[in-house]
Amino acid sequence: MALLSSTTAGDYLCIGDSIALYSVETEGYVYSLQSSSVHNGLNIYINQEREKPTKIPNSQAVVFEICIQNRYKLTKKLRKLMAAQNAEMTSSTMDLTACVKEQDKILMAQAKHAAEAENADNAAEQKRQMNKRVRYGEIVQLKHVFTNKYVHMCTSQTSQQDKNNMMVMLNEFNAKNAQFRILPQYKVKSEGEVVQIYDQIVFESIKSPGHFFHASSPFQIDHCTFGSEVNLGVERSGFTLVRYHKGISEHDQYVRGGSVVRLFHKELEAYMVAEGLFDDEVTEDVHFRIRVMDQHKPRTLSPPTSGNTFWQIEAENSILNGDVLRWEQQVRLRHMTTRKYLCIDGTTEISLTDDNEDPRTVFRLYSVLSERDEINFESYCRIEHVLSGFWLHALKDEDYIRKKFRDMDASTDQSLKGLMWDSAQVRKVAASGESQYDDAFTIQRVEKCQVDEFNYVAGMVPFLLNLVKDAMTDLRKFMVIKDVPCKNRQKLMRNLRVIDLLVKILQCPLDGAVDEMNLIQVFKEAYEILYTYMIGKSRKNALYFAKYIEFFQTQFTQKGGIGLNVAQMIVELIRDKRKIVDRITHDQIDEFIGLLQKTQNYRFLDLLHVLCVCDDIAIPNNQSYIVKRWMQVEQGKGIFLTARGQDINRQPNILYITTDHGRSWTALHEFVNSECECYDKDKHDFLIHQLNLYKALCYGRNDYSINMITKELRYLTWEEAFLSLRSDILPEAIRAKYCDLTTSLFVDVGNNYSVLDHPNICFVYEYVGSKDEEKSQGDFVVKELVAIFPVLRDWIAEFLLDNKFMIASEVGHNMLIEQVVRLLYHLVKFGYYLDSEDVENLLPPLLQLLDGRKDYPYPKDKDKGYSKEAQKEVYKYQVLQRYEQNPETEAIVNAKFQVLEVLDLLLTYQRNSRLQSFVNKFKVSETCCKEHKTEVLLPMLFDDFDPHSQSKRAMKTQRKINKELRNMFNESAIFELELLTKILIDLSNYKYNKMITKSLNILNKLYSSKTNMFKLSSKAQILLTQDSARVHREVLKSMPILRRLARAKLDEQQVKLMGDILDDLAEFCHLPMTPDEPHPMNQNILISNGLLNILFDILTQDIDSKLLTQYGGMQDIFKKTLHLLKLLSRENERVQLHLFERIDILLDVRIVESDLAISLKEVFMGNPNTCLKISPRQIQKIVFRAAEMQDRAPEFLDLLGMVVKVTGTDLTLKRNQAYVMKYIMQNYKKVAYVLDLPLEEKEQILTNARRLSSLRYYLSLLELLSLCAEGENMFIESLCQTILPMDDLLWVLNNPNVDNVYKKPFLACLHHVYLKNGSSGVETSAGEMPHHE
Repeated sequence: MALLSSTTAGDYLCIGDSIALYSVETEGYVYSLQSSSVHNGLNIYINQEREKPTKIPNSQAVVFEICIQNRYKLTKKLRKLMAAQNAEMTSSTMDLTACVKEQDKILMAQAKHAAEAENADNAAEQKRQMNKRVRYGEIVQLKHVFTNKYVHMCTSQTSQQDKNNMMVMLNEFNAKNAQFRILPQYKVKSEGEVVQIYDQIVFESIKSPGHFFHASSPFQIDHCTFGSEVNLGVERSGFTLVRYHKGISEHDQYVRGGSVVRLFHKELEAYMVAEGLFDDEVTEDVHFRIRVMDQHKPRTLSPPTSGNTFWQIEAENSILNGDVLRWEQQVRLRHMTTRKYLCIDGTTEISLTDDNEDPRTVFRLYSVLSERDEINFESYCRIEHVLSGFWLHALKDEDYIRKKFRDMDASTDQSLKGLMWDSAQVRKVAASGESQYDDAFTIQRVEKCQVDEFNYVAGMVPFLLNLVKDAMTDLRKFMVIKDVPCKNRQKLMRNLRVIDLLVKILQCPLDGAVDEMNLIQVFKEAYEILYTYMIGKSRKNALYFAKYIEFFQTQFTQKGGIGLNVAQMIVELIRDKRKIVDRITHDQIDEFIGLLQKTQNYRFLDLLHVLCVCDDIAIPNNQSYIVKRWMQVEQGKGIFLTARGQDINRQPNILYITTDHGRSWTALHEFVNSECECYDKDKHDFLIHQLNLYKALCYGRNDYSINMITKELRYLTWEEAFLSLRSDILPEAIRAKYCDLTTSLFVDVGNNYSVLDHPNICFVYEYVGSKDEEKSQGDFVVKELVAIFPVLRDWIAEFLLDNKFMIASEVGHNMLIEQVVRLLYHLVKFGYYLDSEDVENLLPPLLQLLDGRKDYPYPKDKDKGYSKEAQKEVYKYQVLQRYEQNPETEAIVNAKFQVLEVLDLLLTYQRNSRLQSFVNKFKVSETCCKEHKTEVLLPMLFDDFDPHSQSKRAMKTQRKINKELRNMFNESAIFELELLTKILIDLSNYKYNKMITKSLNILNKLYSSKTNMFKLSSKAQILLTQDSARVHREVLKSMPILRRLARAKLDEQQVKLMGDILDDLAEFCHLPMTPDEPHPMNQNILISNGLLNILFDILTQDIDSKLLTQYGGMQDIFKKTLHLLKLLSRENERVQLHLFERIDILLDVRIVESDLAISLKEVFMGNPNTCLKISPRQIQKIVFRAAEMQDRAPEFLDLLGMVVKVTGTDLTLKRNQAYVMKYIMQNYKKVAYVLDLPLEEKEQILTNARRLSSLRYYLSLLELLSLCAEGENMFIESLCQTILPMDDLLWVLNNPNVDNVYKKPFLACLHHVYLKNGSSGVETSAGEMPHHE
């Protein structure tokens, strides 16, 4: 039986059917376009045709699903409990954990479980009764498809128009109010008869019998809408049942009328999109947005969630035809965010229009692989315009220019308005007179959850347009799922331009407004929504919004405390968004400092904080400027100062604080005590955020800031920090904060560099096993903490002895433990604990802290200990509850994670000491061999040693060797294997990802430590000559500085320092005075010290190409880094392979494209392995870079030439030739633009010395084309003959004005394209030559 059957009178209504209700009185359909929980009424259009209605913005708005009578009592009970809990929290000033008692939590959990079970039963029953015929007199529920809510009657609210009637509204829960009896309007039908399509029916409320759906008289519903309202009264109104589609689940695999899809151009790998908002302007016309699937970016492997890619397919005969669509059926394509139809006008321009009766909006879908008549999701199609016969076509080599940037130079504009929030490549869409083979579209299904989320935000837009406050709270809550912001939902705020609508609201003048107080509340709620939109790390959300920063800077001084909401929002906008931070000027920073001094509100401290550290990268220029401007020039106006009692003639060894620049002092422990009379929460918050700002100002070892804060201006001295750290009278959360500052301002500073970051596998032979061995290991670190380390070490040891377990309820204390262990981590990393005795003393208390099996939920009574009931709770906690996620567990997990970090360092220490011992044994054996002495490991030096031999003599030798090695491992072991294994396995049960991964990682390292040591020893370099030893020492001195600066934003001094280091390292890579001859030994020394990873860290920095005034120094660093990479990879296959494996990352490097291409040439230079391994995607990426840069980086064409033909051989790779030609032709107008120039211009290029860059590009392109044509590939030759006419080549070759040197590539093209070609040409007889001769 055919799947498609047109709906006719006489068809029966069934459970699960989707229907529309046509009001006989108003001649219009019942609808709702609002998803707000406040403005949720049902309205009716007027003066519509029943068969082909107009003015319906989305078919889902008028469609309802027929549902069974659902159970609701358990859900109602849950709603009551939640309402009571919310009321209790609102009325109480206590925090969340104090409000909700344990018993209430249990009741809530039980109620949630019961409600979920009830909903599951309802869904199962709905599925069971699917397609059951509905009879008059039966009770049904109507579920609105657009909002996913049920139609309810309300007993507490009256109708907006008919005050004697009750309101009908939409709510998402089941209730008796949502149940209605379906009855015939006329007596020609009676109860018990089957309901038929096109019957005229009425709905009677079950909650309020005798009351029916009623259509009001038309009125102005809101500013934009005129129509009728559905309410409930004693007067009944009739509605005609119009079926949208049957509820047949088997049809879900097919495209229906009203289905929401994405149109994915398969060849271009791009989605057809547009941008704008319905009832507003179209901000971007229809175009293609390229989204290439990249395995290195997992998000690209799944379809986009952007609403701009959503299209709704409508049957041409009616918007309310929701049946399955067939191939070649006439349809319309409606863009979801603009609610406009795709149209091709008389000039074959692609546009969008509102008119759903315009014949220019009708299209047909033709199947590429036709298997059946119905259209399946994920099938391929070509799209034909019915009226003109033209086909949708992608212009693969023509960029679409966004409207915003058409009148400005987007490449150089450095303002916030010039920021491109979307960096994706975009292409033009056009109409082609012929069906193109490669214009195949995939019809991708948009998942129901994504459609629902889209409809929710779209349903908020009408409310925003009418400026009604109540629904703003709903919108803010919608963006958060389980206290975590949902990026996909935030994106919809951008797609539907809700953000722009809110900004329009905020641009309304506040002064002199009639209802100023209410308007202030509206503004504050709008800022809360914008703040929620900005939470998270969405780069696009922030860059899209950055254009409004200058407006919001004018709003800081708004009345009613609005300025604080603005500051809070801008903090989230700027946080970790490098492109925005780089565009914040010193004038703007001055303004922020002025506002901070004026308001003394911590939000402005946060504003300065996010300008100092961006995505864990220090911004030294901003740090130093803030310190200089605020602390020096302004003399610290607004800063809370601290001092020891003995320094201000107060009680010694007590820390005091002043908020008025020294006029009055308060003991810090009283200042932060919430029970003290002088306590001020705002001032307390200001202090905490000020301490956070101190850390941010010094982050990344900003020597200037550290020196000014700790020594010159003495805002926080070592004595004050250490006093706070030791002070038992201070709250532990404050002590934790000062401990963090101790690490950042006094430990992680100066010349303290990690000695454990990278395994040192280079050993100077002369020093191995001697007292001077430390010299070969590069123990050059100047220990700057000689004065304070003994004090710190003793205090840390005492602290760890006093804390052998953790107590969950003591969150502040656990935060202190975390920071103390973090301080210890830095001291271990910097080499202050590398004596074996120090390590042995550290391990027992650390393992006790790490062992969660001895943790407690709360402290025991000092006199009585734990009661029997408490012991049961402790047991339950230790067995189950300690693993669960909650704020208390999180503090414990953070502390234990920091302990794991220390253990990780100690494992590295153990491995290094074992490797050192093993190399020493090698030297001893080698010395014994020279002196003809015997030694246990000596047989292993010879090639004839067989570790698998089963002879008695060999096995005896093997046992001795095993014993020797086992003793070596046992002597250097620092962990008790069994105990640590149990602890780590226990830690893997915590429901925190970072804890699971870290504990299992350390467990893996623990059990593979011997194998790892042997693998590392196989890469070890034994340095015999003085030159190699000198190079090794120089490299070791440079590595810590390079590692620290690799990911930092550098100031001028750091740029010079790093540039000098890179120059020195580059000198080591080649033989003296011969730059073209590599130095293999020095290359290996550099590689063994981990230089390659550091160089990649430098190149992966996010550099804004528009801000070269800021990043000019980084441009030089990038060039030197790429030059060093080139020298390292020269004739070194190991490095070439390493670079090849990361070629996708390298191809994304900007601002130094020529140097990049030159460096990458070394990867393929004479290396057939890398040439054969390169993927089509990577070739395409290189062609794209060549198309983008053109004559600014012709070296990319040379790079492609090396991929096509292996240098130094006659080996041409046909696969690579084909792909290079394919992608060149796809981007022909950009890559080969020079070939389309008139002859006069070509002659100018070939003869004018001023056009050297264009000449270089022209010659490189011809050379590449000749290489692609080499090898007698007829298809490529025919392409080249098309784009390179013989006349043009001969014209150049015969032109006396062109230098003969430049004619070589033209001659090569003539030879390979026309003379030595693959066709059976009469002229050359090339095709007759046997290949074996």
